[in-house]
Amino acid sequence: MTEEMRAEVDQLYYNFQCDVVQLSIQNCVGYHLYFENLGQNKQLRGKGQSWNNFQKYNPAAQRLFNEHGCAVGKGVVSALWSAKTGVEKERYCNLNYMTSLREVVTTPNNPTTSTNTTRAEPATTNTDTEANIDT
Repeated sequence: MTEEMRAEVDQLYYNFQCDVVQLSIQNCVGYHLYFENLGQNKQLRGKGQSWNNFQKYNPAAQRLFNEHGCAVGKGVVSALWSAKTGVEKERYCNLNYMTSLREVVTTPNNPTTSTNTTRAEPATTNTDTEANIDT
């Protein structure tokens, strides 16, 4: 398939999506219901979903992308993904598992996503400012 053919198909698909969304707006119905009826949601969340989640949420994959850049990093991360078993790959479809991966990352340069952060300086309160006014 040539690049010209791909571009033409991409444009057709984009126009199709626009038409479906316009129809959903016209009928005051959520567009996701139309795409679900057409089977589009199943395709969007196909077998590539776990691979995408692995790239996004796995700390080792993120480190490799940071070290090697996007172009070289993709190959290195792909090799890491290939080394995983089917069971390990399926875990990346589980949102709870991916969230737990983000909470585990604790390095000085990369703070965690948890809410247990401390401030460098305590926040000023009204009692602190009132004490300064009286002196």
